[in-house]
This record gives sequence, structure tokens and C-alpha cells, in this order.
Amino acid sequence: MIRKTDISILVPNLHIGGAELAMLQIAEGLAARGLRVDLVLMQAEGGFMSQVSDKIRVVNLASNRTRNSIWKLFRYLQKERPAGLISAHDGANVIAILVKFLSRVPTRLIITINSHLSLAYNATNDRRLAGFNTQALFQILKFAYRYADEIVAISTGVANEVAQLIKIPRERVQVFYLPVLNDRFDQLKTASVEDQSLLAEDIPNIVSVGRLTSAKDFATLIRAFSIFVKHLPSRMIILGEGELRPELETLVLDLGLQDVILLPGFVDNCYPYMVACDLFVVSSAHEGLSMVLIEAMACGAPVVSTNCESGPREILEDGAWGRLVPVGDHVALAEAMKKTLIEKSTVTVIPNRVFDPFRQDVVAKKYQKLIFNV
Repeated sequence: MIRKTDISILVPNLHIGGAELAMLQIAEGLAARGLRVDLVLMQAEGGFMSQVSDKIRVVNLASNRTRNSIWKLFRYLQKERPAGLISAHDGANVIAILVKFLSRVPTRLIITINSHLSLAYNATNDRRLAGFNTQALFQILKFAYRYADEIVAISTGVANEVAQLIKIPRERVQVFYLPVLNDRFDQLKTASVEDQSLLAEDIPNIVSVGRLTSAKDFATLIRAFSIFVKHLPSRMIILGEGELRPELETLVLDLGLQDVILLPGFVDNCYPYMVACDLFVVSSAHEGLSMVLIEAMACGAPVVSTNCESGPREILEDGAWGRLVPVGDHVALAEAMKKTLIEKSTVTVIPNRVFDPFRQDVVAKKYQKLIFNV
């Protein structure tokens, strides 16, 4: 019997990353609803490959460059003709729009936007904008995105910006939050801390999680902690890896904090640390949404976050569930951390309805309705 695909999800690969994890979770959510789902990868590789459910078929286009996948994706769509195609990442989104046009299939195309385009393609961002190609892609996607059947952004802030950049009515951009909360999350957060020696026994533990990049602005967090720790002896653990490790390690040494700030690198399961911590902090300069903030709240951790564009204010409902501070203000961040720890016993229990928009089944149902209109 020939298998008929209901929904295909296109992503370059399954390397560790927020967009990759979100697409995998959307695929799992749709499969759990009884739909036949293909995970179409330009290259079937990455740390999340081991997490793909046997309910999902992996289609490997085996393309070493995004543009080389055009013809292979064309043939795939012609053969499978799925009811819906969901894509993520700018390059893959543009390819999907082009191939959908060329193939003339009735597949409903949904492109997802997981970050602020103006920040990702900002001319001062040397890491991404080293040459002409990236600038050219920015102009291409601003034109091409208008021709997607549906556009989904992961936060209201991202949606507002997308509509403005590509000059379409805001109503054309829908907001579906990331499907962060699922059965796997519930299981992982009950596991034991991988390295118990990281946690202090007699003083509060402060945790933050993220790639060691300029976007996460851990330098501001470290400076804030240098003020905070003078008032409340504590230990801070920053879980993650990235290119700014040498600079952050130097800053820790310069501030004399090497005994109270630990940078152990990437850990497979950060959720038990969120459960065990006394405070979770997000110091980001910008976010698409902030998955870790949602996860930490769902682990029961008191939270403090910068009021960055965008996501934290939406997640915390204007500060109802955690303090918000200006981006880059280490003094304000230190004060918010201190107040939150002091008032820990008075923190209001977060109601379930706050977490509902981030649940896997809720998000999967929204995508199903968008494709099938049911």
C-alpha cells in the first residue's frame, strides 16, 4: 500500500538549535494526532536525529548546500503532494516558496519565522553579514515571503516586524508559540542533575542556559552577579557553549568570580538544573521568543528576564510572573535578582492557562487547522 503523506516539515538539518527542536516537536505533535508526517531534511544529520519518533518518516534530500536541494524537493512534492508543507530557516523558506511555485502542487505552504529578521541581518552583525550573499538573501526573502500561503511567527514582536518588513497586512502573519511543553519535557525534568557537584548545598543556586553568544549577553549577567553576590552569597551556573567562552571566562577572572561562577558547557538535559535552582535568569539582548524562559517557569523556578525584543514580556504577561529589566543594565538586573530571591516564598503559583499556548498538542492543533481548515 502506498503511503500518503499528510504534512511535510522542511528544515535544513537537525543540529542542536531552537528552530530545529521546534520543528521536531511540531512533527511529533502532528503525528500524535494521527497524521502521516514526513520530516524532510536537506541533510539528515545533527544532535536531534536520535530523538525522531518512529511515527515520523525521515526524508533525506542529501544536499550539501541549500540551493542544491531545489530539484530534489521539486521531485518530492510532485510525488508525495502533501496537504501541507511547513518550513523553517530563511534559506529553506525561500526554497520552499520557489519549489511550490514551480511544482504547481496544491500543497499549502506555511513558512515559520523564528527570529527578528532586522537583528539577524543587521549590518553590524559581523558573524552573519560578512559578504554580499547574506545581504542578497535578505532582499530575496523580503520579496519571496509575500508569496507564502501562510506565515507563522513565534511571537507577537516577530510577527509585527515581519509584516512591516515585507509590507503585508499584519493580519496575514499568525502567532503560534513554540511547542516547548510535552511528555518528553515532563520526563526529562524529573531526572537527576547530571553533575551534582555544580550545585552549592548551603547557598542559593542561580542558573542560566543558552549559547555563549552576543545575543544572550551573558557579560551583563556576570557583571550583575558581581554586584548581587556582595549582598547575597550565591553560586551561578551558566549552561551552554559558544564562541564567546574565552571572553566570558576572562571577565569572570577579572571580576574575581571564578569560585562562584561556573561555565561547565553544554549539558544533555538542563531541566533538572532548572528544577533545582533558586533563581533562573535570562539576560538576552534579543530573542525570537525565549524557550528557556518558558521551560524554567514550567520547572517551577522563579525567573528574572531582560525586557528584550521579543518574547519575555509576552511570556511573563507584562511582568506578572517574573521581573523584567532593561537590556544591558547590569545594575537593574542585579537588583531584580536580589528582590526575587528575597521574596521567593511569596511568588504566586503560575496558573495552567499561562502554559497552555506552549503545549505541543495545542500548537500542533493550530497547524492542523491552518492546513486542513478543521
